[in-house]
Amino acid sequence: MTMRKRGTGSIEESTGGRWRARLVTETGRKSLGAFPTKEEADAVLEAARYELGELSRSQGLTLEAWGKMFLKARERAGFRSVADGRRRWTLHVVGSELAPLPLRSIRPQDVRAWVDVLTAKRAKDRRQRRKLSRRTLENILNLLRAAFAAAKDRGLVESNPAEGVTIPNRVSPTHEPWTYLLLEEQMAIFACLVIPAHHRLIIAVAIGTGLREGELFNLLLVDVHITGPTPHIVVRYGSKDGGPKNVRGEKPKIRRVPLFGIGLEGMRGWLNLLPLFCPKNPLGLVFPGPTGARRQMGKHLHVTRRNAEKKKPRPHNPLPEYLAAAGIVISKRHDGMPVRFQDFRHTFASSLVSGAWGPAWSLEQIQVVMGHESITTTQRYAHLAESAIWRQAALMMAPARDPAERPRPAPVQTPLRAQSREMIAEPPSRFELETYGLRTASTHERSREFVRLSARERALEALEQLGRGDDGLIRSILADLALTDADARAALAEVMEGRWGHAVELVAALAKAHRDAEQILKTGWQ
Repeated sequence: MTMRKRGTGSIEESTGGRWRARLVTETGRKSLGAFPTKEEADAVLEAARYELGELSRSQGLTLEAWGKMFLKARERAGFRSVADGRRRWTLHVVGSELAPLPLRSIRPQDVRAWVDVLTAKRAKDRRQRRKLSRRTLENILNLLRAAFAAAKDRGLVESNPAEGVTIPNRVSPTHEPWTYLLLEEQMAIFACLVIPAHHRLIIAVAIGTGLREGELFNLLLVDVHITGPTPHIVVRYGSKDGGPKNVRGEKPKIRRVPLFGIGLEGMRGWLNLLPLFCPKNPLGLVFPGPTGARRQMGKHLHVTRRNAEKKKPRPHNPLPEYLAAAGIVISKRHDGMPVRFQDFRHTFASSLVSGAWGPAWSLEQIQVVMGHESITTTQRYAHLAESAIWRQAALMMAPARDPAERPRPAPVQTPLRAQSREMIAEPPSRFELETYGLRTASTHERSREFVRLSARERALEALEQLGRGDDGLIRSILADLALTDADARAALAEVMEGRWGHAVELVAALAKAHRDAEQILKTGWQ
């Protein structure tokens, strides 16, 4: 136990190597908690004494002690970024030369010297050795400004020494700090059987909706609307208790994001899989963990694994392994950048602005769907619009053509549609029952059964849409199959010429899902 002056509390080291702080109050002896270091325990004890009026102002409250009180007050006030604030304060303020100084003694030149040290600091980034980004430096400095502003409001300091201090300019970066997946990389992920079905569907929804991680994993089932003429989701939460992300302290805005293409198909597949993946879902989440609990921030696709020493199981991020299995290697990528979960959001915006998924969207439209407060944020994708511009220019330069001459799919005859329904209605063979039996299969096999049925239903829906003259869904299915199947590539080439016979045969075989179509099923959307 560390000996202190009588009446000023005590700090005792526990058997686990932590330091416990205690203070005697009017109601008796009170424990203030256990901390990793003696310095942290001492800072909390000093802050508690100050709150109780037992530490006179002449002795001086240090920045480190005030930081504990300041962050606690922000937590009580309901700030949504309090966890990030604690992490930044611990990493960049605690342990610095400013931390042990009394608040009243800190001058602007002290803050500038601290900023100089901060700008040379290296980020704890496993992807690459780099300095802290300008955005991170500004966030840390803003947190310090807020701490001094709160101290000034309470009369602890006469002025804010961090006011007027700025981050020095650096050489402009030559590369974007983010990346996006090309269309062929997206298709490679969806066709990779090494990636479990539930993770592939989560990735599909993340790419197809552009939701932030917090918005995606706090999405409620009641806010997902996949039926009707306008499928969409309503984004109400960005965290457990807070709304979507906002800037400049403005009120978070609820927004509606349309579901189409990859996002719609991924959401349909996931909702089919959800009852087997998570039988109990008391919170009504769209993407709960296997036990029904809310996914923690930063643990998007994490699985529990033991290390080589077979110690306590820890969360493991399999995303790099998934990308490698899909053939997405950093050295072979278009920009040489590693892919993070956040880059699925960038992929959504990049695919829309470049016209990779169809007609290109304007930056103003993408701003609304992405939930950007300012068009300036959306303009990071502006350079990708060049491909859509050149594509439009090529169409303008092409000779004029009567729209009526455009090849359209011939209506599928009623007998073929009826035959397709009979294919789906056929009872499963003994092979299918043995392989995909719902009663005897494991959880993973039951998941495959749900996805297999979803693929059959998707193929039937494509045939029905084709019969009405809509070729969008069947083109999507052929594009999925074309990644690994030569027949599908040939059928897709015939479709471009207006011939649909081969394509209809392939999709009908997929809808039937008999043993001859098993190989096609494995290479398609699962």
